[in-house]
Amino acid sequence: MMGNFLKLPPKTAFSSVETGRLSYEAKVPSCLASKSVANLAVVAGEGQPAVVEVQEVPPMTVRPSKIGVVFGEVASGVHSVLAGVHDFVKNANAGSEVLGFVGGVAGLLGGHVVPVDQELLLGYRASGGCDLLGCSEAKLAADQSAVVMEVCTRLGLQGLVLLGGADMATAAATLSDFFKANGSSTSVVACPCAADGSVKNQFIEASVGFDSTVKTSSQLVGNLSIDGASARKYWYFIQVKGYRSSHAALEIALQSNPNHILLIDDSDAAEAALAAAQPGDELVVPIKGGRTISDVVASLADVIARRSDSDRNFGTFLIPEGLVSALTDSMAADSEEKELADLVSAELKRRKEAGLFNGKFTPVCSNLGYQVRSSMPSNFDVDYGYTVGGIAAVLCANEMSGYMPSITGLKSPAAQWQVAGAPLAAMGMPIVAACVDLTGPARLAHQASAAQCQTAEEYKNPGPIQFVSSTADNVTKTLAMEESSDSKRQKIVHSA
Repeated sequence: MMGNFLKLPPKTAFSSVETGRLSYEAKVPSCLASKSVANLAVVAGEGQPAVVEVQEVPPMTVRPSKIGVVFGEVASGVHSVLAGVHDFVKNANAGSEVLGFVGGVAGLLGGHVVPVDQELLLGYRASGGCDLLGCSEAKLAADQSAVVMEVCTRLGLQGLVLLGGADMATAAATLSDFFKANGSSTSVVACPCAADGSVKNQFIEASVGFDSTVKTSSQLVGNLSIDGASARKYWYFIQVKGYRSSHAALEIALQSNPNHILLIDDSDAAEAALAAAQPGDELVVPIKGGRTISDVVASLADVIARRSDSDRNFGTFLIPEGLVSALTDSMAADSEEKELADLVSAELKRRKEAGLFNGKFTPVCSNLGYQVRSSMPSNFDVDYGYTVGGIAAVLCANEMSGYMPSITGLKSPAAQWQVAGAPLAAMGMPIVAACVDLTGPARLAHQASAAQCQTAEEYKNPGPIQFVSSTADNVTKTLAMEESSDSKRQKIVHSA
């Protein structure tokens, strides 16, 4: 260690699959083919603050720049974001530098950085997790803005790129405003990176890391569901990513067809959705809005009892990791799926003693959160993450502080993606985790098959993430069903 500069040794241990992935070349939109900020410019579009379009231009002379990057949370694809930032500034001027803050927010506050060069990146391109720089549980508070500005000034940063979810995007907006008000020349850019897919709005179609998380989870859920159908005596309580929203649970359900899922999302449509529910629809209803843990336990026990009537004493429940804390009478628990299983077991015992349940119940609990969030990233997350990083570099180079890369048309091949920068101020303050659209196509698609999934074995196993097969570039079912952010934005503009 020299001052606050660290020297990290290059990674040397690789599996054969990891070795193959190191040579994977990220696919990018056609306008980014140069992979250089010297060939890209921003043009102000509609709105105030304006969305800026990124356009290809003849090569320009670009002065050396220095950009700092912070990993705010673990998500597959963040190394590709870092690679995108690095390549786009270094290809424009070999004298440019990228500094990685070691230890996430804690490293940013302490000014602990490591130079990110081609040699260091070589072992991490298209790799999972965020172990190159690491992250911390610390969150950026508004009263720490002066400390961050001092660090950026001391390091001479032209840009500061913050990777993370809604909290990190809010922090980026706060820092940007503080920097502008206090004469700092450092541009602050946020990148949407969240394994639970919670960064979504009229500008952002997907979070980096979500695709890999749900594809890895779906295989594991499929494995367990089919194991349950094989042994015919286990009920699997599976906790999946999603502390403040249930995007992952819903997508995993679409890919694997478990017997029952629970959503924690709250929205204006919650009460209407509950009131309009038909038999079987209770499988996909919001948990917030007055529901208690007793309500949830009773609904799970009902499903178990109905399946036991046809001698099906097995099945699979999907439980978002924030479920219990979202309930009005929740209790603190280190293992929410275990707590629910215990409560359901007690309820079934009560029913059996009352002569209301004659089946068998053997719960098996599993938490997939830590198993999936550092998985090897899918082609989509590598391509998308790299593109997000490249646009972040462009925004920094053009002094577009307080922006987030906005990549739209994601259900199309990468060459057809549209690239822009979206103002954080237009996303609301604070920027909050997006809830599942309870009337959206993904939720309705699952609801259409919910009753059948409850009573039968409709289990699907999508298998592990594919890298070279005909399905390697498939997007999530949720993304394939949703309208583009461009369409959503136009509706907002026309309704204003």
